[in-house]
Amino acid sequence: MSSAHPSVHCLVAVARHYGLGASADSLCEEHGIYGDAPTIPQLIAMARGLAMRAQARRLNWRELAKLDGVFSPDRQASGRHGLPDCWRHARV
Repeated sequence: MSSAHPSVHCLVAVARHYGLGASADSLCEEHGIYGDAPTIPQLIAMARGLAMRAQARRLNWRELAKLDGVFSPDRQASGRHGLPDCWRHARV
């Protein structure tokens, strides 16, 4: 079982959804994160290291729902609200 923080597992789930190979343990090792929750800048650096676009933004649920390309059109594949399951449970 991985010891990586749930936020890193969520990032990996999103990366895999877009066909990018990623491992939570490898990302933590590459970025020197051992046992602690990564900071927002560290998560952004991890995402960018996977060739993903990333930025920190504070959004409420309504604003999040308005973002294009964030939600899957197949709600059954992604969970009740079209969110990847990790997004509904992860706390950063």
